[in-house]
Amino acid sequence: MSNLSPQETAKILAGGLLSFPVTHFDAQLRFQEGPYREHCDWLLSFGRLTGLFCAGGTGEVFSLTPDEVFQVTKAAVAATKGRTPVIAGAGYGTAIAVEMAKNAEKAGADGLPDGAHEHIGRGHGSALSPADAGSPRGDRPRRPPRP
Repeated sequence: MSNLSPQETAKILAGGLLSFPVTHFDAQLRFQEGPYREHCDWLLSFGRLTGLFCAGGTGEVFSLTPDEVFQVTKAAVAATKGRTPVIAGAGYGTAIAVEMAKNAEKAGADGLPDGAHEHIGRGHGSALSPADAGSPRGDRPRRPPRP
């Protein structure tokens, strides 16, 4: 886990391009860590990348088990080597999402996506610390809406 606060992470994310790499699988639908890490490294070669959303940014969080999300998150953290914040997927019901958030913290992710309010018209998503999972919505820091 980085030493960035949720507010610092959100500021970094707002400063450039966000990346949502597709999770790599083999023909038996097993996660392929090597190709995934190579792809993340290639994305980072574009200098303006300010955040990598893993295991969920393209919707695959609902096709992965919590352990698979943990594996993908660990791979993303290893691939980025601290060069950009890693935002880990979390979803399903509350109990599973909290488990995923705790695993994201163990894996070294910098935050979780907080995009639910985008669907109800409250502005843009923000980055949350995995430790914020399960806290009352009003207690969580927010990134100001973009102009």
